[in-house]
Amino acid sequence: MDLSLSLLLNRMEIEVPSLLSDRVKQIALDPYRKIEAIKLYREETGTSLRESKAAIEEFIEQSQKKWS
Repeated sequence: MDLSLSLLLNRMEIEVPSLLSDRVKQIALDPYRKIEAIKLYREETGTSLRESKAAIEEFIEQSQKKWS
């Protein structure tokens, strides 16, 4: 998803279902395995490195907000 669209949806408080598989989510929650999560997400979705990195970082940020 385009980063600007993602920011707009967040600002409007519209929740979009995650495209991250359970496996990617589990790996992404371990701070030492972030790169591995990005690589796996790229393999699963065919997205660019930039898009994959943004998706994983957004997921991590949202997960941290839920737990704080």
